[in-house]
Amino acid sequence: MVPLANILPTLMFFAGCVLLTTILLRRYWRYFQKHTHEQVGEPAVKQQPLPEESWSDGQKDAVVHIERQKVELHDVSHDVTGQLNSKILLLQKLMAKSDQQIEQMEKLLNDLQEQRA
Repeated sequence: MVPLANILPTLMFFAGCVLLTTILLRRYWRYFQKHTHEQVGEPAVKQQPLPEESWSDGQKDAVVHIERQKVELHDVSHDVTGQLNSKILLLQKLMAKSDQQIEQMEKLLNDLQEQRA
């Protein structure tokens, strides 16, 4: 016969597994019962009321969409205006600089013609 000291660890292991399985099954069973009783009275998807007019929501969406486009267009116009203003200022500076260079070249040409004469 096998001594009790050799079988005791194996029996304790199996007893622990049975106890753990029992505890986990009880917790699962309680959770399952609690949540199924709460959901019986409520539908899974609440029914939404129908709109009064068939196109009312579509019209509201269109108005919102148009307003968003107006805001975007306004922002784009500000950006483009700023870019154009900066380019116009740069062009004016370049024109002023080219006018100065033209005046200097004309002055140099006049000085050259006076020296030849």
